[in-house]
Amino acid sequence: MITSANPSMNSTAEEIFAANSDFMIAEQCRVREDNIIHERRMKEALVEKENKIAEQAEEISIKDDKIAEQAEEISIKDDKIAEQAKELEEQAKELEEQAK
Repeated sequence: MITSANPSMNSTAEEIFAANSDFMIAEQCRVREDNIIHERRMKEALVEKENKIAEQAEEISIKDDKIAEQAEEISIKDDKIAEQAKELEEQAKELEEQAK
């Protein structure tokens, strides 16, 4: 090789290799740090989304309870309307009989 015959060239090659190695290691460290930051942000975003889902599930549960209460109230009112309609029918029959 060229560097084996020339000690100055060998030293220069070793310095270039060391500099390149340092740069590559520094680049790998930077990429790793970026990945760690990205992963941390993804975990934080996931936790936020899970919390939001839990909040929305609670809101839905509350709304479902309200709907169930309103459905019960409507059912009670329907029964009252049916009862009143029956009473009106009976009163109408009584009036017809009285009119005869």
